[in-house]
This record gives sequence, structure tokens and C-alpha cells, in this order.
Amino acid sequence: LAACQPASPATQQPVEQKPIIIGASLPLTGDFGDPGSAAKKGYEIWAAMINKAGGLLGRKVELKIVDNASDKDTASADYEKLITVDKVDLVAGPFSSLLVIPTSEVAAKHGYAFVEPAGGSPSVFNRGLNNVFFAQPAQGARQADAFALYILGLPADKRPKTFAVVTLEDTFTQGVMDRLKGLLTDGGLNMVLDKTYPEGTTDFSDIATQVADLDPDLILGGTQTTDCIGQIQA
Repeated sequence: LAACQPASPATQQPVEQKPIIIGASLPLTGDFGDPGSAAKKGYEIWAAMINKAGGLLGRKVELKIVDNASDKDTASADYEKLITVDKVDLVAGPFSSLLVIPTSEVAAKHGYAFVEPAGGSPSVFNRGLNNVFFAQPAQGARQADAFALYILGLPADKRPKTFAVVTLEDTFTQGVMDRLKGLLTDGGLNMVLDKTYPEGTTDFSDIATQVADLDPDLILGGTQTTDCIGQIQA
């Protein structure tokens, strides 16, 4: 078969020598800038390890990473361009379920597999998409299981009897907290407050007052980095 192939033009690199271009849009700035930058380092380390071992299918791996500024519309537009204009060979997912959900749909529309290591919300997996590959051992909703088991395993005289929940309106945090609330409630604890606040909230004084008035034994915060600091200050 190789003997029957026409010779490649001098300017055209043989397919077996061309690098495999993998595109990704990551939140290198904005709300998810810190974990997004960490994800970029992880992708770069992976590419270096793969190339050191001979590449994929004998071809070098090259990354094309762009910044979506933690904005889901920008991220979706980035993947549209990576696939249709830049014509990357593969795509890898961004950080956070908020960005994974819309961008995986873009990849599905164009028939691209979507490997993502940082979107574990149940909403990522319940849409019927068959192109999403989650590179973690379990969905994010189970991340608080160990904490629930610890609380429920405390002696009766030390175990909290009431708890309050304050959660960011975010698919990932809500997935974690919904399961945690169920585990604690089924275990006999009484939930006295279930408060969800919108993204961008900076003043938590009213919520803090509600929690203080109820005086729960345990306070659960479903947060990302920025609003976590705001809740602690409140």
C-alpha cells in the first residue's frame, strides 16, 4: 500500500511525521484562574511525558491552549474555532463543570471525543452525550462522602443534630451538596437552612445573619475559591 501512494509534495509533511495537535480552552484568568493554570501545567506535563515515551502512534504531541477567562460563552466559541478553523486533531476539556457542560456539546456537534479531567457534576453525564470521557475515578458528587461518613460515625453525644447549607449556584458544588444533604438527612440530622446564592455574590452578611439566628450545630458551605473567602469573612 505504501508503494502505491503518490509521493508527498516537498512542502507537505508525511502524516506519520506530523504532530498530533490537541486543543483546549482553559480558564487561565477570571474566577477559575488558579485551578485553570494548574490544569494547563498538568496538560503540559502529560504532553512532555508522552513525547518522551515516543508520542501517540509514533507522532509528537503539541498542545494548543487558549484562555477563556472563566467565561462559558468564550469557552464554547474557543472550541468551535479549535475544531472548525484550527482543525486540531483532538480536544481536551476545560476546568469546572460550568465550562465542561457547554463545551462538550460543541465537541459532540462536530463528532469529537471530549476527554475532561475536571468536570464531575452529575449534569455533565445526564444529557445523553456519548463523547464525554471523564478522567477521574468517580463523579464529583461523591467528593463529600468521606466527610458524611465521618460525621455520621461520631459518637451520639458529639454528633451534630442540626446543619445549615449555603451553596453557590453552580452545577459542580450543587451536585456535591445535594448528595451530602441526603446522606446527612438520611443519617438522622435535621437540615435547618438550605440557601443558594448566585455567582458573583460578594456580600454574605444577610446569609450570615440567617445562619447565626438559626444557630446550627454544623455549617456546610458549597463554594468555589472566591466566595469561600467571602463566607469566611462574613
